[in-house]
Amino acid sequence: METTLPFPFLISVPSSGLANAEGLTAGEVSVLGSPFIEADAGLKDEAWKALRRSNDFHPHFDVSKLGSKDEVLDLLDRGARKVFVPAGQFADYEGEEFVSRVAPIVATLDLSAATAQGLLITNVDPQVQDLEKFVADCEAKKVQDLFLKPVEEADLEQFIGIAQRCKAVAILPSNRITTDKNDSSRFLLSKLIAAYWKSDRPDGLIATVVCDEAGVALGMAYTSEESINEGIRTQAGVYQSRKRGLWVKGLTSGDTQELLGIGLDCDNDTLKFTVRQTGRFCHLPQAGCFGNLSGVSKLEKVLQQRKESAPVGSYTARLFSDEKLLRAKIMEEAEELCDAKTSQEVAFEAADLIYFALTRAVSAGVSLSDINRSLDEKSWKVKRRKGDAKGKWAKKEGIKNDAPTPAPAPAPVAAPAPVEEAKSDRIVMKRVDPNDSSELSQALKRPSQKSTETIMKIINPIIEEVRTGGDKAVLSYTHKFEKATSLTSPVLRAPFPKELMDLPAETIEAIDISFENIRKFHSAQKKRSLSGITPEIVYVAHKVGAESIVLAGGAQAVAAMAYGTESVSKVDKILGPGNQFVTAAKMFVSNDTNAGVSIDMPAGPSEVLVIADQNAEPAFIASDLLSQAEHGVDSQVILIGVDLTEEKLRAIDDEVHNQAVALPRVDIVRGAIAHSITIPVKDIEEAMKISNDYAPEHLILHLDNAEAVVEKVTNAGSVFIGQWTPESVGDYSAGVNHSLPTYGYAKQYSGVNLASFVKHITSSNLTAEGLKNVGTAVMRLAAVEELEAHRRAVSIRLEHMARNA
Repeated sequence: METTLPFPFLISVPSSGLANAEGLTAGEVSVLGSPFIEADAGLKDEAWKALRRSNDFHPHFDVSKLGSKDEVLDLLDRGARKVFVPAGQFADYEGEEFVSRVAPIVATLDLSAATAQGLLITNVDPQVQDLEKFVADCEAKKVQDLFLKPVEEADLEQFIGIAQRCKAVAILPSNRITTDKNDSSRFLLSKLIAAYWKSDRPDGLIATVVCDEAGVALGMAYTSEESINEGIRTQAGVYQSRKRGLWVKGLTSGDTQELLGIGLDCDNDTLKFTVRQTGRFCHLPQAGCFGNLSGVSKLEKVLQQRKESAPVGSYTARLFSDEKLLRAKIMEEAEELCDAKTSQEVAFEAADLIYFALTRAVSAGVSLSDINRSLDEKSWKVKRRKGDAKGKWAKKEGIKNDAPTPAPAPAPVAAPAPVEEAKSDRIVMKRVDPNDSSELSQALKRPSQKSTETIMKIINPIIEEVRTGGDKAVLSYTHKFEKATSLTSPVLRAPFPKELMDLPAETIEAIDISFENIRKFHSAQKKRSLSGITPEIVYVAHKVGAESIVLAGGAQAVAAMAYGTESVSKVDKILGPGNQFVTAAKMFVSNDTNAGVSIDMPAGPSEVLVIADQNAEPAFIASDLLSQAEHGVDSQVILIGVDLTEEKLRAIDDEVHNQAVALPRVDIVRGAIAHSITIPVKDIEEAMKISNDYAPEHLILHLDNAEAVVEKVTNAGSVFIGQWTPESVGDYSAGVNHSLPTYGYAKQYSGVNLASFVKHITSSNLTAEGLKNVGTAVMRLAAVEELEAHRRAVSIRLEHMARNA
């Protein structure tokens, strides 16, 4: 079998996609990179796009239901790797463009229709048909690119065995395969994949090469049936450690991986994982285990970093902000490449052109992987344009095209200045009509947040090992996840060494100012209630009089503090933010009565809601919206405009866009603003109703009478009053706490405050006369609940008083 498929099987999916299908999800099929679709008139572009995650995309189609050759050509032009047509129509597809991409279909075990381009045989039933002769014929004739599709209720394990013996590609229905190990009615995907790989290791693990989207190898790991099942199910980099079981890349380091595609090599003894890597793969300060990137891949990473953090005034920053300059440089370098004479000059000028072209791509949020994908898509096209030079470029080189002379064109309209971006590129918030309750409800819906079974499966063994193993387990996980291999103790105890608090004077001053404001704020709360480490952290711990600093993070730190170890003191409360694993660990220990620990609150993405009136400054509003949008693409950003004119709304939109494109984290901002909304309302009452229903983490009041509106706030994490109170002062120096309820939890929780660290003990002290006063009522209520011992605890005392009166 000669094929470039990721696996020697294809997953069959409906032409409408997998949105509501059982079995494998669209995400799980997309990681495999090899869907087989029975095309019909209802084939949806969205379904096709949903199945494509990486450039290793191999869609195959049964086109017997399509009505015309043009429809088949359209599929090939869009990137179908192979289409299968009824055997009687195969002769219609002659020509170089169809070689290896069109093959016939038959519905019987007949190899006579086999061609050099392959053959698809459908309705294979290993339980009814005598397949031994067919297998022998396949082995004798050595049919290339043979595809077999079973009948609907075929025994898949038996069918897969037949396909392997025939050296055929098995086409398997998605609704009969699963990644759910508890679903015994379906065939487990990891078992299917393992049926094709070959491992010479006693433990059965298979070597796995990990590559980025551009195909650059980042490193090597090992995979098992269990890890590949979890990796595909969660679309994450999950591997099998030879010592510690399942290993999820980036569990605590934050250097996570999104799994885009997997496949076997030609010998079926090595897996390839294609991932979108966040941070670096290697534990050393280099991109991958084989060293740093080079060439175009290195250039892409450098440009992406420069886009986020290029110094103001630098040439790279100019290129990203000045489209006219970048446009001019691209045209200049293209002309210099055309004029180059020697091979050295061509290489030099080509490198320059690639540099400026890739700068243009990165500026637009286009990756090298996107460019590679576009090149691949062009190579799969069967409809070719003539490719003549266009317009002024042809005229400049003296080229005369054969096309008929077009009619005189009207006078050209002046093109907009290059610095102006197309509307589709503008960073703008969607307008939502508050009178459309369905639209408003959908727009205000938060993204799904839950501690998945996978996350709990990962943190449970960590917590258990720390609970039973103490310091040794904490250090082991810290060495593994945080690469802090030199640590010999998981804590740093007070008094803290001065050399670990070596800070610039201006940083010390900033911390001292913020510390004093926080101290005053929480001291006021006290009066009312009674009527790894960085030098900044060490210094703050010193200022607050902390007993010790835990030199660990992640689930192992949460477990160490919840249960205590030889070095880490057990605590009663764990407060503060963290990633999804930290949140899951906090929830776990807070529900374990053996831990005896409470936490602050559940967590979700950061969010801000701004209420602004006609007199609010658009630049201030935009800056407050963007200060939350830069946290992450899942940040929630909402503006409620109270009786704002269209002119005012446009001014705010312009400020959001103009400020956003100047930010180092513009790509993150763009992602957050894409699902953010503006809600125009008539009055403050309508605005406050929406706000209180939403219960934002941060509420900013850009209102003339902001102080008076505060009393209308019933649900919010923290309120920022008036135009001179940006949310960022609350993060750092105003004195209020930065740990606030998100995801609507402001309806049930307060932000962290002094009360979060204080518990209240009630007490009762009755005299004999006092017991007489309430005794009858207590006994009556105890009798209603049929709690006789409760009633007698009072009656015995009252009787005692009566006897001794």
